[in-house]
Amino acid sequence: MSETMKEVLSIGFNQLGLVRIQAIVAVENIASKKLLTKFTFKEEGYLRQYEYHSVKGQSSVAIC
Repeated sequence: MSETMKEVLSIGFNQLGLVRIQAIVAVENIASKKLLTKFTFKEEGYLRQYEYHSVKGQSSVAIC
């Protein structure tokens, strides 16, 4: 996954000229949070009730 992340960031910043790339990760997804930290992503806040699960009938909490 690290190689993929490196390539996505390179294309985004160097070829597409993006100034910001963001990610939304479920709180319990520790591996993804570690990967993003490795690539200098910064945690900015919590998106409370960001998603709604139509089958469960409840909101999810995610961070970005």
